[in-house]
Amino acid sequence: DVGIVFSVYYLVKEETMKKLGNDNTNNYAVMDPQNTPLKVEASLLSKINTSLQIGLIALGIAGEVPSIEINADLMTSLCWVTAGTTVSSTIGYFGGSAFRKSG
Repeated sequence: DVGIVFSVYYLVKEETMKKLGNDNTNNYAVMDPQNTPLKVEASLLSKINTSLQIGLIALGIAGEVPSIEINADLMTSLCWVTAGTTVSSTIGYFGGSAFRKSG
C-alpha cells in the first residue's frame, strides 16, 4: 500500500508538472483534487483483491468460533491467491493502468 501511495504521488506530480510546464507560478499543490490532471480508478483486479482480503479476514475470524471448522488447506490456498492478486494489482498501479486523465 505504501508503494502504491508513492507511485500515485510520483505519477500525479509528473503529470501536474507537464500540465504547468516550467511556469509553476500558480503554485498548485500536487495532490489537489481540483487541479490534478490524473485521477485514480480502482481496477477490476483491485476490487477482486479487496473482496478476497475481506473474505480471508472473515474466514479467519469465523474459524475462531468453536462450532465452525475452516479447512487449513482452504485458508492456505486463499492466502496465496490473495497474495497473488495483491502483487498483480500493485504492478497494475505502478504501470499506470489505473490512472485516467481528469480533464
